[in-house]
Amino acid sequence: MPVLEDGGRLPYVPSMTKHLRLVAVGDDIAVILPHELHDELDVRAGGTVVVKRTAGGVTLAADREYARSIALAREVMERDREALAILAR
Repeated sequence: MPVLEDGGRLPYVPSMTKHLRLVAVGDDIAVILPHELHDELDVRAGGTVVVKRTAGGVTLAADREYARSIALAREVMERDREALAILAR
């Protein structure tokens, strides 16, 4: 562990650089997230992420707002199934 001039120690920080594999999916390109990264982002297959452009490139983050919206919609659909079936007629 590196030592600072005042004798303190720097905490261990895992590498922030990750190399991700790209694969063709039809006419698009998909990014393969390694297991530890999708755990860190708390995302699963079928979920969404937000890609933001920055001065230095891009950042990748879990889309928490979208996930909450989908969870709420599923809850309403399950709870109000009968009412929604009547409205769908």
